Amino acid sequence: MFIELLWRQPAFYLSWILVVVFSICIHEFTHAWVAHGQGDDTASANGFLSLDPRRVMGYQSLIALALFGIAWGAVPVDPRRFRTPASSALVALAGPLANAGLAVLFAVILTGAGLLQSHVPEGLSNALTLFCGVGVQANSLLLVFNLLPIPMLDGWGVAEAIFPPLRRLTAEQRGAYSLVAILLIWFSPLKNIVFGLSGLFGNIIMSAIGAILALFNLA
Repeated sequence: MFIELLWRQPAFYLSWILVVVFSICIHEFTHAWVAHGQGDDTASANGFLSLDPRRVMGYQSLIALALFGIAWGAVPVDPRRFRTPASSALVALAGPLANAGLAVLFAVILTGAGLLQSHVPEGLSNALTLFCGVGVQANSLLLVFNLLPIPMLDGWGVAEAIFPPLRRLTAEQRGAYSLVAILLIWFSPLKNIVFGLSGLFGNIIMSAIGAILALFNLA
């Protein structure tokens, strides 16, 4: 169980908890902020334009994170208030794009920590390297997973914008599809594809930063 890492690898455990909480809060805040900009103030009017994990994640999600290493968040939106048909897709994409940005930010800091390794205390360098490495890993995974076209995930919002007939599915149909899809991913080789894509995204970011540094003879 994930919580066992608290005793075996406490630094990784705490880094994962902090990074995931921070990243999900930024993810949900971005949804709420873009929704407000697209004409729907449901989230902001109800106090969800916030970085408070108790608000945008909830205690059940925080407990699941501590025990199992997985968590979720949500902010309310009302698509009927959006200004344009494309607003739904923009709001849905906002969260994953926020995770992409965070992955890049953590990768930049990670690269900087490596360049300055000989100039800072070893303990600080190792802690920063671990934390930022987890940041790249977690945000790459959040990006890929949330883009899956499954109800309750952001990829479904994009799919609905592209294929309007999907909006006619009932709540029961969406719930059944979500359950089957998530179980299929988790207990099949598809899980390896999701993790492989997230790892590939992280590697692309690190390679791109390395290439930029080499271009300017900074590496």
